[in-house]
Amino acid sequence: MNNILKDIENGKYDAPPKGKEKALTNKGYQRKKDWYKIGEVMSKGHKVKLHKESQVAARRTYEYYSIDHGNWEGPSPRELSKTNKEKYAQLLAERRQGGLDITLEQVQQILNEHLQTWDPEQEIGGTISF
Repeated sequence: MNNILKDIENGKYDAPPKGKEKALTNKGYQRKKDWYKIGEVMSKGHKVKLHKESQVAARRTYEYYSIDHGNWEGPSPRELSKTNKEKYAQLLAERRQGGLDITLEQVQQILNEHLQTWDPEQEIGGTISF
C-alpha cells in the first residue's frame, strides 16, 4: 500500500491507464458488415442456425443497410433486433427518405426562384449552366 501511495505522489497515475484507452477502430462497422453478410445469406433462402433474436438482427441489418449500401452510419444490429416493429418501420422509412427534411413546397420554391433567374441565352452546347 505504501508503494502505491508513493507512486501516486510521484505522478505515476496522472496519465490515463495504458491499454484501457478506447480504441477507435472499425469494429462497429465490421460487425455491421458481418451481420449484413449473414442477413444476405438468409435473404437468399438459406437456413442459418442462430437464435431467433440473432436471426432478426441479421435480417433487419441486411434490410436496413441495403437501402444506402456503403453507409454504415446508424443503429447497431443489436439495436435493430431490440426495436419493435413500428419503430423499425419508422427507421426504414427515414433511411429510404435519405434524411432529407425538405418538403415538396420547399422544392417548388427553390425551383421557381431558380427559373426566375435562369437565362436561356446561357445554354451552352446543349447543357444548361447555372
